Amino acid sequence: MGNDNINAEWARTQSNKMSSIAISQLEQCLEQIKDAVLRNETNAHLRIKIEHSALKNLQDRGFKVQEKYNQYDGDSINITW
Repeated sequence: MGNDNINAEWARTQSNKMSSIAISQLEQCLEQIKDAVLRNETNAHLRIKIEHSALKNLQDRGFKVQEKYNQYDGDSINITW
């Protein structure tokens, strides 16, 4: 897409896509947290590159989130409580 095609509608659409990705990631994280709690664990591990807004939401809920990257596994996060 050339710069001539960038307008407010395009920007809003792109922002909403990012928001839907973050919401999906947050739901995935919360589901993994619930599963871990059922197993009496105090952490959850996901192989994702987390969006900033999803990360902040988890931190605002009191979770500690550690982002990791290595060549073998790629991006991942570890959530503890």
